[in-house]
Amino acid sequence: MPAASAHRVYLDYAATAPFDERLYPVLHDASWANANALYTEGREAATQLRDARARIARALGAHAPSEVIFTSGGSEADNMAIKGLAKPVAGAAHTHVIVSAIEHHAVLNAADALKSTGYKVDRLMPDANGVIDPTALESLLAAIEDAGDACCLVCIQAVNNELGTIQPVTQLARIAHEHRALFVCDAVQALGKLSFDLEASGVDACAFSAHKIGAPKGIGALYLRRGTRIAPLIHGGGQEAGMRSGTSNVPGACAFAQAAEYAVGEREQTWSHVLALREHVLDAIARGGFAHELLVTVPDETAVVPHILSLHARGLEGETVVLRCDNAGFAISSGSACSTSSLDPSHVLGAIGLSRDDALGGIRLSFGRETNMEDIDRFIEVLPEVLR
Repeated sequence: MPAASAHRVYLDYAATAPFDERLYPVLHDASWANANALYTEGREAATQLRDARARIARALGAHAPSEVIFTSGGSEADNMAIKGLAKPVAGAAHTHVIVSAIEHHAVLNAADALKSTGYKVDRLMPDANGVIDPTALESLLAAIEDAGDACCLVCIQAVNNELGTIQPVTQLARIAHEHRALFVCDAVQALGKLSFDLEASGVDACAFSAHKIGAPKGIGALYLRRGTRIAPLIHGGGQEAGMRSGTSNVPGACAFAQAAEYAVGEREQTWSHVLALREHVLDAIARGGFAHELLVTVPDETAVVPHILSLHARGLEGETVVLRCDNAGFAISSGSACSTSSLDPSHVLGAIGLSRDDALGGIRLSFGRETNMEDIDRFIEVLPEVLR
C-alpha cells in the first residue's frame, strides 16, 4: 500500500463540494428568525428569503421567483417532483412513469415507490456513453400507447453523477410533451457546469442541491414551471406557498443564492480549468505502464462534462483503489458516492454495458474550482503504486 500522506487532496466534488469560504459573511448576516413571524425579525427574514428566491430564479433562467420551491436538498426535490406530479391518466388501462436506468437512487427509488399505488415504471436504457437516445424515448412512449396505456411522467437527469454524461434534456422534454407526459429533470450535477435556461428548456420540474456548489448541506430547490400542479410531499404549516411545509432555512437559502450566482458566473472559467486537469489525467492514463490496466469508461469525450471522470481498473476492485488512494492522501470514490456501502457493482456502469468485473473496478474522480495542477501531478505520481 502507498505510504500514508499528511497532505490531503480532495477529488470527489461530485459527491459534495468543499464549503466555499466566500459564503461565511452571507451566513453570518442571514436572519435566524422565523420568516412567517409578523414581528420585525420575522419580516426581515421573509425579505431575505424572498430575495434569495429571486436570485436563484434569475441564475437558473426561471420565468418567476414563484417557480422556485426551497427543499432540504436534491433527494427531497426529486421525491417531491416524482411523487407529487404522478397522476393516473383517465381512460388508460395502466399509467406509466419512465425513468432512465442510470438515474440517481433518489429518482429510481422514488419511482419504484409508485408501483405500490398501481403505476408501472419503465427504465430506459442508455447507449455505451450513457446517453439516452431521444428516439428510444419516442419508441417507448409509442409502445405504451399502442398497448392502451399512458405515461404521465418522464424523469431523466441533466448530467449523470457517475459518468458526467450530458443528456439532451430539451429534446427529451419536447418528446414527453408530445405524448402528454410531464418531464422532470434531476439537475443536481449540472448547476455550475451547464448553461441554464429553465424557461426555454421545456422541463416541468427540476431538482437542485446547494452543497454540490459549495453551499451548506440541508438546502436545495425544486423548480416547478408555473401552472404545474403538484401534491405536497410534506404537510404542516403551509410554507413555500403550501407546497413544502417546514420552517424556512433562511441562512441556507441566502448561501444557496450566492453560491448559485458564483457557480453560474464562473462556469466558463471553471470549465476550462477542470478540462485542463482532466486532460492531464487522461494523458497519464494513455501512457499506461500500470500493473492493472486503467480504462476510461465513457469513450466519447464530447458526451460528458469535464468535471467528472469515470474510470475502471481491470482486475482490481474499485474499493481497493479508493482505500489505496486514501492512504496516499487522495479522496476519490468508487462508482457513486451518494448511496450507502454495497458490494454490488454500480447500476450505472452495468447499464452502459460494462461486465460485472469491470463495473466492480469502477472509480470516479471529480474536480472543482480549488483543484490545482500540482494536486493532479501528485495523483499521477502515486498511480503506479495504487494500481500495482
